[in-house]
Amino acid sequence: MRNISGKLTNYYNKTVIYGWVREQNNMDDKCHYHCFVIINGHNANKTKITFDYAMHAIKLVVDAKAHFPDYCYYMVKRNDLSSFQAALYRLSYLAKNASKENKPSKVKGYFFSRITPRPQQ
Repeated sequence: MRNISGKLTNYYNKTVIYGWVREQNNMDDKCHYHCFVIINGHNANKTKITFDYAMHAIKLVVDAKAHFPDYCYYMVKRNDLSSFQAALYRLSYLAKNASKENKPSKVKGYFFSRITPRPQQ
């Protein structure tokens, strides 16, 4: 994710926010991750660049696969509550408890980058 966000930050010359959540089913010894990227829609109004960077990064990892669900991108518009609700509903899937408790104790289960506040003028 750091690789992808770094490339997107350089490409768009804007801050990119990202996060991931680790999940592991009780019957499976392999874990999987759910990830998200947030980019300023004034700069990134298409998803192709993001998907291209993600697919390139995944190819660098041995035995990694990726799945992008249909309609996995959202444009949140200021003063448009329904656009915000749709994106928040998709992200809320990351908060589900099922399949999160089966991780080893020393393994990190999630990460969310932070927005650095602008200095006040």
